[in-house]
Amino acid sequence: MKVYEMMSELGKLPAGDEIAIPAILRCGGACKGQVMEDGWNHTDPETITWAEIEEIGKAGRAREVFKLGDTKTVTLTTGEKVVLRIIGFDHDDLADGSGKAPISWDMVGVLDDDHSMNVKPTNKGGWADCDMRAFLNNDLFEKLPDDLKEVIKPVFKLTGVGGESEELAKTSDKLWILSEREQYGRSFYSAPGEGKWYEFYRQEDAPWDRRYKNGEGDRAWYFLRSPYLGNSTYFCSVYSDGTRSYDNASYSGGVAVGFAV
Repeated sequence: MKVYEMMSELGKLPAGDEIAIPAILRCGGACKGQVMEDGWNHTDPETITWAEIEEIGKAGRAREVFKLGDTKTVTLTTGEKVVLRIIGFDHDDLADGSGKAPISWDMVGVLDDDHSMNVKPTNKGGWADCDMRAFLNNDLFEKLPDDLKEVIKPVFKLTGVGGESEELAKTSDKLWILSEREQYGRSFYSAPGEGKWYEFYRQEDAPWDRRYKNGEGDRAWYFLRSPYLGNSTYFCSVYSDGTRSYDNASYSGGVAVGFAV
């Protein structure tokens, strides 16, 4: 009897569902697994490939196999190592209209190099028209390892248009940074309605308010994608001590990238 048929008899997988097997059954081998409450084996994303992670998501098993806060390290073409973290399951709307992206990720720290939201000190046009968005979805995307690029799914993001307006714009993004609402669960300085609170950041004592260069070392302040609602110059940000704030769009700040698989 095939392994997936055995698991089907145990009620673990639908009959013939072979897609999730390669990664789930590595426990006891390369996988460093641990039994979760429902009997599934937790799989460390570090021990499997992005293609296998994608397959588990397609099979609808991501929440059963992975945990919020699970991490996976990748190396950019520049040699920079980036630690990524699971922040949500079935959270983001896929841009192709096919439903929800199974797994959403962001960075534990920030990129080594800072970046401004815009060359000029303006938030007009918001995330949709800013330099940061173009940089992430073009320059930075091309620096990701090929196996990761192959599984990233464009998703819709809602963000204020800037210029002191509460109007929202919908964009399709491969890479993005969090909105104020996605991180804090509410709008302090931004337009209402910029997405929904990610599950990881809703956890009690989740380390969401401070990021470090490359995940360690000195704390870094970083930008959120939300235009500051009070004027046409600032974007929302998070200071190095975790304080929510806002900064001039032309300043260079930390970048904590997110994406969905």
